[in-house]
Amino acid sequence: TNTGGSDTATITIVVNDAAPVISYSQNSYTLTKGTAMTAATPSASGGTVVTWTISPTLPAGLSFDTSNGEISGTPTTITSSTTYTITATNTGGSDTATVSIEVNDVAPSGITYNPNAFTLAKGSAMTTTTPSSSGGTVVTWSISPTLPAGLSLDTSTGALSGTPTVTSSYTTYTVTATNSGGSSTATVTIQISDAAPSSINYNGNPFTLTKGVAMTSVTPTAGGGTVTAWSITPLLPTGLSFDSSTGAISGTPSVVTSSTAYTVTATNAGGSATATVTIQVNDIAPTSIAYSPTFLTLTKGSAMNAATPSSTGGTVTSWSISPSLPSGLSFSATTGIISGTPSTVSSATTYTVTGTNSGGGATATITILVNDAAPSSVTYSPNSFTLTKDVAMTSVTPTASGGTVSSWAISPTLPAGLSFDTSDGTISGTPTAVTSSTTYTVTATNAGGSGTATVTIQVNDVPPYSVSYSGTPFTLTKGTAMTAVTPSASGGAVDSWSVSPTLPSGLTLDSSTGVLSGTPTAIASTTTYTITATNTGGSSTVSVSITVNDAAPVIAYSGSPFTLTKGTAMTTAAPTSSGGTVISWSVSPTLPAGLSFDTSNGEISGTPT
Repeated sequence: TNTGGSDTATITIVVNDAAPVISYSQNSYTLTKGTAMTAATPSASGGTVVTWTISPTLPAGLSFDTSNGEISGTPTTITSSTTYTITATNTGGSDTATVSIEVNDVAPSGITYNPNAFTLAKGSAMTTTTPSSSGGTVVTWSISPTLPAGLSLDTSTGALSGTPTVTSSYTTYTVTATNSGGSSTATVTIQISDAAPSSINYNGNPFTLTKGVAMTSVTPTAGGGTVTAWSITPLLPTGLSFDSSTGAISGTPSVVTSSTAYTVTATNAGGSATATVTIQVNDIAPTSIAYSPTFLTLTKGSAMNAATPSSTGGTVTSWSISPSLPSGLSFSATTGIISGTPSTVSSATTYTVTGTNSGGGATATITILVNDAAPSSVTYSPNSFTLTKDVAMTSVTPTASGGTVSSWAISPTLPAGLSFDTSDGTISGTPTAVTSSTTYTVTATNAGGSGTATVTIQVNDVPPYSVSYSGTPFTLTKGTAMTAVTPSASGGAVDSWSVSPTLPSGLTLDSSTGVLSGTPTAIASTTTYTITATNTGGSSTVSVSITVNDAAPVIAYSGSPFTLTKGTAMTTAAPTSSGGTVISWSVSPTLPAGLSFDTSNGEISGTPT
């Protein structure tokens, strides 16, 4: 600027920060998968860092703080050692630092074989056994000392398998599981014995022998290792023997035995093998059996005397009979005894009885006839019936013990409308006539005889109902005969009629017809009477109202008409009356002045004025 004016110019100035200088106190980190690392924070000098970057990307689970360059977190994957470049930048420039990071797996732990002790047989494949482990994934497996010939350890899985080809004493082996994080060990013990015996065989097994007859000696064959000892369980039947050095079975059985399985065991240092030998010792077959008597006549419902067979030859162990015995009889399969109480009739039938033992059998025949028993204890429940005419009864069927009833009869004949079933004794139907109480005898019959029962039957009429009298209520006059009234009624015929309370004097109720009639002789106020109609079936009632009034009075005055003279007293005129008793007197119109009317007796008297 000066007195003449001014002029301007522009200039740009930039002031940059000093470039940063960074470093990490540790430039190599060995981490463990799943374990949090100690945060690594850089130190910086020079200018203030504006941005932080890292390359390449950190392992999964680790993080890089772009505000301060801090590395932290918990690695979740395994990585080999890798170098990472960290760059710190500001306006003045940048600086770099490097760190190497390796993430190892968690060391294996908890190595376990189940089982961990193996007793093997030479030449027999062992069951492959794979170990379990915790911690990190095992990368390699190893074992020390070397396994017996034929066995192997899978270096990728740790599985023990194979078929041993040599014997070995009890030895402990150390198995090591290794990964990038370290290693862990487990021990297993292995013993390999000689091959156990196998494929034991007795030629001719199973063996069916006869008591008292010598068997052909039999010696077994066996595969596998050489047998050093033989045994058998349970003990052989009496008379037979077992050779513990050769396994041979021989001898003469002296007792009968059922089919029995015997376990033969062949043993050596490598173990043992078993075989099953089945031996049955049969008895001598029975030669003859018999019943005495051979014909049995029985009665249904009566216990028989037990029939026991005799036999020769070998002892019979089981008995059978054909065809099946009549119902109620039983046959013992262990003794051949026939017993019991027959419950059905059976014609004469021949039965074949077979006695058997393990050696064979023999037969005998016996004939059985079962006659029926006479019926007994014939019963009706109930046995007394009070029925109503024209009303169906509940049918009743009798029960009977003893023999089966073949026919039924009743005496005397049942009331009209009722029926008797001669096949089962059932009484049923609808009675159509009234009858008094009557006892009937029912007879049940079969080939063995008969039995009886009694039933009592009474048929009552249908009870009367809807009883009515036409003309009620009745208003009667003392001394005047009423018109006889006959009632109507539905239902059964009425046997008798009654009334309550007692009818007015002079009136009657016909007890056989129910007719109301008569001439009332006394006055009666209105009263309700209950009339009952009754028969054997019951009764019904009707209410009747009756009133008895007095007869109307009939009056007359002697001397009427009366001609009187004013001022002259008239002769008193007293009336006469017939009919009912007068209760009150009155006159209309009013008498001439001077005359009076006596309301107590109807007299007219006085002096007309």
